[in-house]
Amino acid sequence: MKYGLLKAFALGCVFPLTIALNACDDDSSTSSPAEQLSTEVDQAKPGSESTKSSSSTKAGGSSSSSEKSNNAAKSSSSNSKGTYSPCLNTSVSYGKVTDSRDGQVYRTVTIGTQTWMAENLNYAAYVDVPISLNDEGPYKSDSSSWCYDNDPVNCEKYGRLFTWGVAMDSAARYSTTGKGCGYDGGNICTTSGFVRGICPSGWHLPSAEEWNRLLVAVGSRPKIVGGLPMAYNIGSKLKSSCGWDEDGNGTDDFGFSANPAGSATTGYFHDLGQNVYFWSSDANDYVYGISWKLSKSNDLMKATNSLKFYGHYVRCMRDEVNLPESMSLCGVKKDSWVYLNPNIDYGCMTDNRDGQVYATVSIGSQIWMAENLNYEPRDGWSACYNNTARYCDVYGRLYSFAAAMDSVNQGGCGRGVDCTPNIPHRGICPDGWHIPTRTEFDTLLSTVGIDDSTRSVGLRSKAWMLGLDDYGFSAAPTGHAYICGEDESFSSLDEITDFWSVDGSLYIKDYSAKWTNGNGRCYPRSVRCIKD
Repeated sequence: MKYGLLKAFALGCVFPLTIALNACDDDSSTSSPAEQLSTEVDQAKPGSESTKSSSSTKAGGSSSSSEKSNNAAKSSSSNSKGTYSPCLNTSVSYGKVTDSRDGQVYRTVTIGTQTWMAENLNYAAYVDVPISLNDEGPYKSDSSSWCYDNDPVNCEKYGRLFTWGVAMDSAARYSTTGKGCGYDGGNICTTSGFVRGICPSGWHLPSAEEWNRLLVAVGSRPKIVGGLPMAYNIGSKLKSSCGWDEDGNGTDDFGFSANPAGSATTGYFHDLGQNVYFWSSDANDYVYGISWKLSKSNDLMKATNSLKFYGHYVRCMRDEVNLPESMSLCGVKKDSWVYLNPNIDYGCMTDNRDGQVYATVSIGSQIWMAENLNYEPRDGWSACYNNTARYCDVYGRLYSFAAAMDSVNQGGCGRGVDCTPNIPHRGICPDGWHIPTRTEFDTLLSTVGIDDSTRSVGLRSKAWMLGLDDYGFSAAPTGHAYICGEDESFSSLDEITDFWSVDGSLYIKDYSAKWTNGNGRCYPRSVRCIKD
């Protein structure tokens, strides 16, 4: 694999790291960070897209263009009105937020339970970080974020283009939530909770899961294609009603007002009027960040792998989730409850061990937790998916069989150990609740009319591409973990889920609900407790 070398210089320092954007001196908070970018430009990763076009224009390459870029950065930050959108949906009631860092004002819109900026961010971040790209001819810029074509008018109209490392605020200028995230030569950063990135205080860079939630709110069920989500018949609802080439304008039903603002790659600006890409806070590896694309040529919105030094736009999302009052249970609202069925009359219970509140649901003669357990045990293996805390907040924890059964304190049931637990077996569940038996799961399936060969969509939450959640069980697509030997890995998030029972596990994928052999105890699974 051949990589072109992209070097970065600032204040006389040569930076050996990449988009992690570290300062010259670790003990100096005033030193300017910089990027050294190294990547493969000519060969696309499966699932990524080549975004060069015949309409592209090269960005600079001389001192004059560098000055123009700097002037654009300064000019764009002086606009107190935020970005200019000439075709916002006048039938939508917009809010507004002021970025206290530069006084710019942005329109906002609430869609479902989320509040988004209805305009792209135009904050002139990291304009003091020069980069020098040696791929495809020399190109120099004195900034790590840009106005399209280095024209400040485009910043006012479309917002700024940012590398992924800048969008994440990897040098931690504004918060530590995205610190060290970028192309750093081989490591993938781990984030927890909201990643503020370069967004204003109280707002954050949306995760891929939050982008999925937006698509669900506007009436789509993303499908996994090539390992990444894709939503059909949705693009026009999110695209602005003017500015798109070749009859590509949208209807902007919800006021999201996505403009065809183009992109930037390796010193080129391109696709104005044709496409727009928005960064998420997720990455597939140390080279590729996940962005979301809208195009003039189709009605899709899809996630794609973008090289982290590409210039894409940022749509910030408010930290607070707007759950309806009907979703307040036990006096508490949780972000994860956004996936519960609002037409179901849920109960609630509190785990006295750690104070966490869980939604509960009655199905037939049984009372189940309507979400996965998220209690962290003292004994046995458990983890959040990909060791990232926000997945625990949404999907609960994954447990080894020994941890789920609480084998240290309740009978020694673990991997490679035959045991006959007392029934009901509390295991890791709160007092008054227990680990289900296979018979209890079979009763659930019988009640909702599901067998091994028929659809499971009635049990699945709306986090799935096809989830109807008719009964309020709200099974989430938690993915897998593997922990045998010294190996530890995670896979299949948003595609499958498994629940431990005392004598096997229920496996949900595609349209079926199947039983798997309980001896597969190298694979941690979720725990869904049932009331005694």
